[in-house]
Amino acid sequence: MRAVSIRLTALLQRSAISLAITCASMACVSQDPPYSFPASAALTPTGAPLPLPPTVDEGGSEARQVFDLTNTFRVSNGLPPLNWSAPLAAAAQAYAARMANEGFFSHTAPDGSTMDQRITTAGYSWSSCGENIAYGSATPDAVMQAWMNSSGHRANLLGASYQDLGVGLALGPDGTPYWVQDFGAP
Repeated sequence: MRAVSIRLTALLQRSAISLAITCASMACVSQDPPYSFPASAALTPTGAPLPLPPTVDEGGSEARQVFDLTNTFRVSNGLPPLNWSAPLAAAAQAYAARMANEGFFSHTAPDGSTMDQRITTAGYSWSSCGENIAYGSATPDAVMQAWMNSSGHRANLLGASYQDLGVGLALGPDGTPYWVQDFGAP
């Protein structure tokens, strides 16, 4: 994956930006997820524990299940299925791993980066995009149920303008799943 530098002027010139990035009321929290590090974790120079690397869905099987469930839901609602997008999947996986590793849950990363910047950096050229995130849902079925029951997430799942989808999953140090869906249209 090659990084693409993003210029603010290019972002301001984009038309038809669709950023439907809401989070489920059951999973949307403004504080860090509550977990602790094991006593054996490495410490920083200040004595704080270093985050353990997250466990990721290496084979992508659970991410692909969410992709398939999304398309089943779309087709059952009269919409065409989405295409799997490697750049969107890379952006979603990287962001899921970042949230899991750094212990935050938000559409905006601690450094201020946003979903549209992340997917552009991953190499996806878009005219509209959206993102669903969740944490704590243990299975693909559970996370899909949570998203389908949330109006903002449901709007993304059923977004008529979207053509492509990428899904990521990472587990935090305590095993908490962090899910990301990145939607897009070229």
